[in-house]
Amino acid sequence: HQAFNSFLGAMRDDGMCSGLMFAMPIPGTRLSAFMSFTAPRRSRDWITAATVEQSLSIAMSVHAFASPQLTAASRNCAANSLTSFERELLTGIAEGASDKEIGRRLDTSAHNVDYHLRKLRKRFGVANRIELTYLTSKLELI
Repeated sequence: HQAFNSFLGAMRDDGMCSGLMFAMPIPGTRLSAFMSFTAPRRSRDWITAATVEQSLSIAMSVHAFASPQLTAASRNCAANSLTSFERELLTGIAEGASDKEIGRRLDTSAHNVDYHLRKLRKRFGVANRIELTYLTSKLELI
């Protein structure tokens, strides 16, 4: 709430009094792209249906262009914060080991292995072990 009020204050300070704003989630990340089209006018009469269509079209084009770069940056950031335990989990699944086998290697339960693998899948924005293995090998983490 405070960040939003700060943003609106900055917009007012810059003389922007009306406009359109779009927030678009970036798939596979916790990030959103934000696009604003603003004007120093206090009235909304300049915001016609054509203005909305053109603004949305530009926003979606920029989003389509920027999403792969933002997704890659997010994944690289996630990759740089791996613990040694997480690296061992990734190595285990790359070798085709089951949760139980990985748990034995790491002296933990299969349930704990599953929990951490779910967290890793979410962090990297992938759906399953195969995608996680592919991505982490591509990023040269394993």
